[in-house]
Amino acid sequence: MFLAGKKFILLGLIIGLCVGSAAGFFLSSSLYMPQIITLQDKVLITQNKLSSIERRYASLNDSYSELNSKYLNLSKNYTELTTLYNALNASKERLNDKYNRIKGYYQELTTNVLDLRNMLRSYISIPEAFPRVLNNQTIKETKDAVIEATRSSTDIRLSTERIYRYITTNIIYAQDIDMPYLSSYWHVTIDGFDYIINFTTERARNYIQTPNLTLSIKKGDCDDQAILAYAMIKYYMKYIYGKEYDLYIADIDFPESGHLAVFLPVKNGEICIVDPAGKYLTSNWGRIASKPALQELHNYSKHWSDPITCITLYNVNVIDGSFEVVAEGTIEEISSVFG
Repeated sequence: MFLAGKKFILLGLIIGLCVGSAAGFFLSSSLYMPQIITLQDKVLITQNKLSSIERRYASLNDSYSELNSKYLNLSKNYTELTTLYNALNASKERLNDKYNRIKGYYQELTTNVLDLRNMLRSYISIPEAFPRVLNNQTIKETKDAVIEATRSSTDIRLSTERIYRYITTNIIYAQDIDMPYLSSYWHVTIDGFDYIINFTTERARNYIQTPNLTLSIKKGDCDDQAILAYAMIKYYMKYIYGKEYDLYIADIDFPESGHLAVFLPVKNGEICIVDPAGKYLTSNWGRIASKPALQELHNYSKHWSDPITCITLYNVNVIDGSFEVVAEGTIEEISSVFG
């Protein structure tokens, strides 16, 4: 009886606990259900966001892989282009060096062609020949001939006549040889420099000799004999007489030809013409003289078959052959130079 009562009591306790638990559960469920639903919603939202992030990550990862592949290709291309650039730059440097060498060669070639042109003209043209044929060395080379001709006389007028006689006696007139010369040339201008690219040559029957050559071969034309006379008279003035006077080389034009002579100015507007090749010396009764410039120039013009059309007077510095044009014009214009 007692035991049975205990069983009922225990059973009642268990039933009470179950009923209490159920009542507590329902009570708690009714109290926390809204929060649970809210949390479940948040979990769902978070899961959706996570899925979205995972998809974006996968997409970004794919993009990264693609971009990385492109970067590697670009890096490879950059390396190849850098190598090519360096090769081209080295090639450019070689070509630039070659260009500078060629440019230097053509500049030197152009200078040489112009030097050759000037040198050849100094053999065929007056006044370009003066520095070559009338300088301190070539004047001194006439020393023996001047001493022989003048016998070291201190009479300048007599010595000038003796020099004229010496040349007409010892030097015969002879035609010149043909000489080549540069008649024209063409050039292109690059960076301000005129590069000669072609030229033509011709021949001229003229060769202007040095005084010493004329004395050695004992022949020469009017150019050679006038230059010899000028050199010998200048040597006499400087080294024997001891005083230099004005002395001019006269380049004379006729209608169809030209000629060279020496004019010696004298005081009171007079001149003395010394022309060995033309066999003319201003003189009176066979002796050297001076006469009024205009009168004597007309006399000299009548000496020739054709009249003189123009005269150019050159004053040549026999130290280095430099020269100046004293006057150029007709007989009347030239005569006025002498006063």
